[in-house]
Amino acid sequence: MEFLRIGLLINASVMGLTKLTMHFHLHEEGNETVIVEELTIKSVLPIKNLMTNLISKQHEEMFKNIGNARNA
Repeated sequence: MEFLRIGLLINASVMGLTKLTMHFHLHEEGNETVIVEELTIKSVLPIKNLMTNLISKQHEEMFKNIGNARNA
């Protein structure tokens, strides 16, 4: 039996003031693919909590939509 294990790393810089690192880990659990996201935000501005909440909500909605499209 083969198991899916994939990692994806995305780095981004916003106007040189904020650096984002998103690391996605994908693995199989039964017939499902589980996605674990690690988000790191470094900024000279006090926006870490705001950005973390915003990105988490957007990605939650995105993964939900992907799941719904897959099951349609």
